[in-house]
Amino acid sequence: MLSAVGVFPRCYRNLVQSSIKMFNQNNLKNFGIVRNLATESANNVNHDKLFKRIDLELRGHDPEVLSSYTTFVSNVCDHLDIEKSQVTELPHLRWLLTTLRDKFAKKKYKVQYEVRTYIKMMHVKYLTGSTASTFLEYIERNIPEGVAMKVTYTEISSLPKTITSSSSQSLQ
Repeated sequence: MLSAVGVFPRCYRNLVQSSIKMFNQNNLKNFGIVRNLATESANNVNHDKLFKRIDLELRGHDPEVLSSYTTFVSNVCDHLDIEKSQVTELPHLRWLLTTLRDKFAKKKYKVQYEVRTYIKMMHVKYLTGSTASTFLEYIERNIPEGVAMKVTYTEISSLPKTITSSSSQSLQ
């Protein structure tokens, strides 16, 4: 308990003593609020999400960069003890564009441009939500230029209460 005796002149003692009393009363109220919040948070426990499988689709125009990045992702999975599948290489997409060689050139002077997109797939299995978010954030921050990633989640969840209650009633 705080006291204001002997520190301040007599004219300020009453003011200081009343403010100290108010301070002590407010702190006691705040401690009660903190305790109530702690018990409420213990009652409302949010369970972490569970993912059965996370599909990683990696696309890029340079096959060497893409294979290097898939090796990096595989090494990250090995270091974090995350179960993964083998990297599968899908057939590449080929896009041809035929244009005139010059803006004012004749029709017989044409140029063809070819763009190839290489695709690799990888599956990561049996992760919790916090592990998945940490893992994905790490590999997304280290993604090289020219590589795109598409992530697809398969989440495990319980049946809704309406289905479980109706099935239990039909059994009785």
